[in-house]
Amino acid sequence: MSAPVVISIIVLIIFVSITILFIGQAREKAKIEKIRKANTLQDRYRRLKRISLDLPPQYLPRELKILLLERCIDTLNELKVIQNEKFKYASSLVEDTALLEQIKASKEKPKPQQITNEAQAKEVRTLLEALIKFIQNQSKKGFLEKSLAKKHTSFITYMASRSKADYYAAKAKEAISQNKLRIAIHNFHNAIGELEPTKSMTASQKAIQAYKIKIKELEKLADKVSKEGSEKKESMDKEWSEFMQDDDDWKKKNAYDD
Repeated sequence: MSAPVVISIIVLIIFVSITILFIGQAREKAKIEKIRKANTLQDRYRRLKRISLDLPPQYLPRELKILLLERCIDTLNELKVIQNEKFKYASSLVEDTALLEQIKASKEKPKPQQITNEAQAKEVRTLLEALIKFIQNQSKKGFLEKSLAKKHTSFITYMASRSKADYYAAKAKEAISQNKLRIAIHNFHNAIGELEPTKSMTASQKAIQAYKIKIKELEKLADKVSKEGSEKKESMDKEWSEFMQDDDDWKKKNAYDD
């Protein structure tokens, strides 16, 4: 075999080897990218579902709930294309689709969930921050008009303040039930303080006004209770003074009789 033929064969072998290696690397890269994208979609789905399920209904307007579910369904459909037979969210896809249709058809207003502790209020604010990021992302992608995105962002910012205000209002009501009126007044003042950053919004103004009315009512009641307590104390002091005077007279009489 001549030298040129041998060289040609060697070059061909090297070329084929490089091609096979390149194809193998490309397939491996595509496989890794596919896994990465699937993980990204699964993480996105979990985040969206968490907002949708864990956020109390009074903080999630109907149109945003619908938008969240639509993106959940879109995400699962994307994941289904990538995973094919490995797709494990078939039941979730059916459930989300049914829930979306149910919400669209229903006109019933969901019952609010009371925020009773600071941990709940913090969790709500975390979810609302995630919701704002979702809205901004949807606006960038063109799924949501900028005017609507701005409207929803303002509303959610208010709701973030409202969640802490609701917590203080719940503490105030608890204090009232325990006849701790001054503590209740203090908590209503805290609730107003939480709403101050969003006081330009009508909803904030209404809530602040409602809390101020409660404070005035409680201050009148607290003053009345304090006055009654003071009068009762004066009466008891007088009775005690008279009792002590009678006791002194009795002692003096006994001493005289002795």
